[in-house]
Amino acid sequence: METARVLRLDQPAAYRIVFQGRVEAEWSDWLARLSVDIQPGTPHQPALTTLTGTVADQAALFGLLARLRDLGQPLLLVQCLEAELAPPPSHPGVPHD
Repeated sequence: METARVLRLDQPAAYRIVFQGRVEAEWSDWLARLSVDIQPGTPHQPALTTLTGTVADQAALFGLLARLRDLGQPLLLVQCLEAELAPPPSHPGVPHD
């Protein structure tokens, strides 16, 4: 039977982050490792930006989300796509499958 795996706070993971609005050119220094896809807006719909890529760890993810918040970008989606998953810590005396 397969052992359960968990995402750890200190491990990298790939994410898709979607927010309302556009990225500005000066953002490129802190978005260097993320791909940026912008869907242009219409008179009735705002532009949507999708960031996709690997984030170093959970602290880096929260830092990125805080920047988006500070810039007033409404967050629409944060999705973990793939993680470097580790087996859960073992506990002595607890059987594992």
